Amino acid sequence: MSAITVVLLFIVIFAALACFLRVPVAFAMGGTALIMFAVIGLKPAHYAQGLYTTLDSFSYLAIPFFVLAGGLMQYSGISESLVRLIDAIAGRLKASLGAVTILASLAFGVLTGSNMATMATIGGIMIPEMDKKGYKKSYCGALVAACSYLGTLIPPSVPGIMFALSSGCKVSEVWLSTVIPGIMFAAGYLVYNRYSQRNTEKKDDVAFSLARYSANVCRQFGRSFGALLMPIIIFGGIYGGIFTATEAGAVSVAYGLIYYVLKLIRKKKNGGKMEAGLFPIFRDSMATTAMICCLLCFARSAGYVFTLSGVADALSVFIVNNFNNKYTFLLALNIIFLIQGTFIDLNSGILIMTPLLLPSVQAMGIDPIHFGAIMLCNLNIGSITPPLAGSLYFGAKLAKADAVETIKEAVPFMLIGIICTLIVTYLPITALALI
Repeated sequence: MSAITVVLLFIVIFAALACFLRVPVAFAMGGTALIMFAVIGLKPAHYAQGLYTTLDSFSYLAIPFFVLAGGLMQYSGISESLVRLIDAIAGRLKASLGAVTILASLAFGVLTGSNMATMATIGGIMIPEMDKKGYKKSYCGALVAACSYLGTLIPPSVPGIMFALSSGCKVSEVWLSTVIPGIMFAAGYLVYNRYSQRNTEKKDDVAFSLARYSANVCRQFGRSFGALLMPIIIFGGIYGGIFTATEAGAVSVAYGLIYYVLKLIRKKKNGGKMEAGLFPIFRDSMATTAMICCLLCFARSAGYVFTLSGVADALSVFIVNNFNNKYTFLLALNIIFLIQGTFIDLNSGILIMTPLLLPSVQAMGIDPIHFGAIMLCNLNIGSITPPLAGSLYFGAKLAKADAVETIKEAVPFMLIGIICTLIVTYLPITALALI
């Protein structure tokens, strides 16, 4: 069976299961791989091997650790303290609430590598305030959705871990490769927010006082010190060679538990209660981890279909023979990833495309770390690009806005993301400078 036939058959079966029969993506991928093994005549032992060897890795322990740490940070009050600090710093700017939303999402990414956690937490805090100040509900939904993936571009990042382990790259290097792109995205959003919403908020005509401003910033900094200390410990430990990314996940959980318990004690003394108890946090983290593990296992078996049937090698030969240079190939990669991101979630896209395209990427002389940054940027933009656009619809739901209007408001954010991604694509230094 030819390589193109294998790919087309895989896509048709996967689409039938995932889109038409509504089978969850992980199981649709596993079912498709199993059917393809039977059709092509591959040994079933390789399918089972893919399931087993995927999780037989110490590095994958980083995923449940960071998922749990993100849940603890989400409900321990850290996000609120970060928002108050950023508001104290940037609150006098025009369209300041939009700017605070962008910067808070960027900062929250340092605590948790989940776009949905970033959206739910920052959106839950900022959308009601933006609504009071006259922001359109559809703009609020689009802004929160566009800012959500800043949480996966700024480390620690679960998708970054997945790409690193799928490609054989170091997790710490993959994380660093998206720091500058994430800051570029945020800068573009800040400029657009300032221009488009400059007349939205009505500022009080209170004379600026440097002493009052400095005192407020210092006060909020003191209250946020515990939140700010965590990334210093985690990244100082990783990049200082004290512990690995997996061990950093365990340290994150320990720190999060201590912070949560101290917050709980203070709440009890004041007669209050936490937004969520430890049991729901652990339960939700376990469910998320189980979903990710299923996706990892079945994606590896699907990858074996492309490897053992010769698709990856055939694709590599085709690309080398038909693309004159790596610049046209990079443009093709951007188009492929952007389209793929509109139909399939971020993690699935990484696990499917990395083993398929990595041989071609290496044959074209492209750094795998740079390739990872391009992939992560494009697939994240896809999460706010119709028709599926899961993050965008969730943002519209959070803001109680019309989905069509929210999509219209999201178009400028998509364009900013595409421009930033093209810069990352053709200026590799933006992804490799920190490595």
